[in-house]
Parts: sequence; structure tokens; C-alpha cells
Amino acid sequence: MDEKVVMHREQLVSKCRDYINMICEKCGRKGLGRRPLNIAIVGAQGCGKSSFINSLAASLSQDTWIEYAMTGYRDGVNPVTNYISQYPECCNGDRQMYKTVLLPTLIDIPGPIDNDVDHRRKKFLQLLFYGHVKNSAAATQVYADCDRRWNDLLEKYFMVYSDMKVDRVIFVASAANERLPHSLMKCVMDAARPPPHFRGLKRQIPVYGVLTSLDKVNYTNREQFETNREEFMKALGLHEGRLLCCSNYCDLTDPHKERFRNILPSLDLPILEFFVQVCERKVHTVHDDDKMVDLPTQFRGVWRKLGSTWQPVVFSLALAIFAFILMYIVHAAFFTSEQDMLQERGDNDDQNIRTLSKVLQSTSSFRIAIVTALVTFVIAMRCHFD
Repeated sequence: MDEKVVMHREQLVSKCRDYINMICEKCGRKGLGRRPLNIAIVGAQGCGKSSFINSLAASLSQDTWIEYAMTGYRDGVNPVTNYISQYPECCNGDRQMYKTVLLPTLIDIPGPIDNDVDHRRKKFLQLLFYGHVKNSAAATQVYADCDRRWNDLLEKYFMVYSDMKVDRVIFVASAANERLPHSLMKCVMDAARPPPHFRGLKRQIPVYGVLTSLDKVNYTNREQFETNREEFMKALGLHEGRLLCCSNYCDLTDPHKERFRNILPSLDLPILEFFVQVCERKVHTVHDDDKMVDLPTQFRGVWRKLGSTWQPVVFSLALAIFAFILMYIVHAAFFTSEQDMLQERGDNDDQNIRTLSKVLQSTSSFRIAIVTALVTFVIAMRCHFD
């Protein structure tokens, strides 16, 4: 290999390591009571989301490229990514250099979202950004559920998964496409940074943008690319510091399959430089503690989750507990009044007798309350099944 080429590569590798050190500093260290940043990777079908995740993982590894996120199409039409997938520690948690570093978690959102209607896309993204969609959930099922009324939807997805609550959104689009997914970008912005009074949601999540397939831009489509770039930045409210134009690891950028043996620092450098900005923890999510589901909705959600099998059991148990408390209070109050009457007549002056009377009263009240509760439980269950 030419000496100048070797020197140039070493310079690129050195710069990459500098950026990696900056990323480690921005992410912070484990054991300080903080959770890692959760970064949602969103974009239209086939734009290069999974490829970007693999490229980012390779850039951080400074080793070789590995296909952590599956790419491609089944039968040449349907994408192979159908489930919401989580990639903890940017797929590099097992490397010694990151053992103490709180690397972000990447969340890959399947592409069918770009073929759906806007109201379902917004609902889905809102559920996801607030952490109400669990890892490995089937995206198509969640989209189908988003046809429900908003309150019904919240009752089904009432649980919050802290490891899925989104802190950053990276919108990915292809630099080689003639048209940008404007409708999808608007849905993402409405969900990540909702306007005031929009369903009462307040969280304002930082949004970043990535234009991939820069290697496909040439003199024939350069003008179209520049136009799309400006539109992309305007639609997502980006400035240069939150925009990345890059090429992913792929056969076009690496026809000799060098990525399976080594990294490509010329591809890594812009990705790492961009990721330094994404990992900056001083950039906060405004109203981060805002909740989508209130307490009554959570109770209704829990009740629905119990299903027809356990609902009557829980209801009967609640009635039995209520009957126990009520009978215990009534019975104890009756004995107390009886004891007061005896004391007024002077029939119960001895302290030992009074103490024994209280013990017997408490034991008797407890037994009667237990019997009442059991009878109430049995009757309630029989009424349900009859």
C-alpha cells in the first residue's frame, strides 16, 4: 500500500479515536444512577435505518463490521425487519473500552410506518416515544391497535417501559431519493415535539437527521440532493450540528469486502463526529417527566389486562375485604358500647376483667369478620358464574 495512503488512514483512525473519547465523555459512566439514552431510529422503508445502525456500531467498535440489524427484503418486496428492535450499548457493550461507559440504546422502528395513515402513525410514535411499547413488539399489531379511540388505546398500552422511553430521535432518509417522506417527517415532529395542548402532551424530544447513501450522489443529481437537503433540514428543524450526510457500510462503498476484516475510517469519521452531538447529555428533553397515562387510566388498563378469568376473582376478593372491615368495625363498636354500659353500672370495675373482655371482644370480632368475608366471597363468585 502507498505510504501516503497509509499515513492518511492512520490520521483518520486517530481522529476517530478522538471522537470516540469524546463520545465516552458525553455518555458518562455506569454506576452513577443514570440510565442510558434511548435513541429511536425512524424513517421510511428502505431508507437505510438498519444499515445506519450497523455502520454506527462498526464505527464505535474500531474493529470490523457486523450485521447486528438485519437488512434487505423478503421476496424482494417486504422488509426483513418486522419487529421493534432494541440494540443496547450500540452493540458494543462487550468491548473492554466500553465496559464502564453508559453507551446509548438504539431502537430500530420497522419501515411499514411510512405506508400507514397519519393518525395511526402519530399515535404509534407517541406511544413509542413515551415508552409504552415494549421491545420486540410486532409493529404491525401496534399499528392496527392505533385505530382505536385514544383513551381505549391508552388503556391497552398503559404500562411504561423505562428502557424504551425515547430521549433522542434520529430521522433517517436516503440522499439518493428524489422525494422526501414529508408526511412521515411531520408525524415524527408532531409526536416528538407536539404543539401546546396537543392531547395534553408536553415532552419535547431533541430530533436529529441523517441522509444516507451519500455515495450515490454525483453530478447528475447533485442539484436535487442540495434541494432535498434544505427541505430535510427545514422539515425537521435542523441546523448543521444536528445533520449528518454519510455513506453506510455496504457493497457499493466497500466492493472488496474490506469491512469484514477491518474498519473503514473514511466512513467512520463523519458518523462519529455526528454522534458526539447526539450523546451530549446537557441537551435535555423538555418536560421529560410528563406522563401520557393518568392514574385512573392505569387502573382501567390493569382491570382489562386481568381478563374475564381473573376479574370476578379480584372483584369478589375486594367485596370480601370490604365486608371484613365493615363487620369488624360494627362488631367492635357494639362490644365497646356494651362494655361502657357495664362500667357505668359498676359491673366491670376490675382491671383484669376489663382487659380480658377487650381480648375476647377483639377475637370475637375478628372471627365474625372472617366468616362474613368468606361468605361474601363465595356468594359473589357464585353470582358471577350463575
